[in-house]
Amino acid sequence: MLQTIADTASYMTSLTEPLAFAGVALLILGLAGFAVWVFCCWGTGLMRYCGRSLVVIGALFLTFQAAWLFFGVEPSVKNAGGLPLWFLGFAFVVPGFLMRLVGAIRPTH
Repeated sequence: MLQTIADTASYMTSLTEPLAFAGVALLILGLAGFAVWVFCCWGTGLMRYCGRSLVVIGALFLTFQAAWLFFGVEPSVKNAGGLPLWFLGFAFVVPGFLMRLVGAIRPTH
């Protein structure tokens, strides 16, 4: 049973690189939506979408970290300079919540 869980966790952790790239792209897109919101007063829908997606991606990273800590292994994303997964998780969750909060200030135009 534990071997099956370990195999599943190792397979899912290999998906962290594409998820990290998607998270960075969503972060940049959300910041662009914030800039549009500041200057043109629209773009809240884009910020809300990016914020929700970043929270989900960050939660996945935190779940992967917890799963690997259960097995006693310290995983990291190789192309991100060996950053631990919990760092990437919080780096996506915190801006995601902030984008979601800022996006809720004004109604979507």
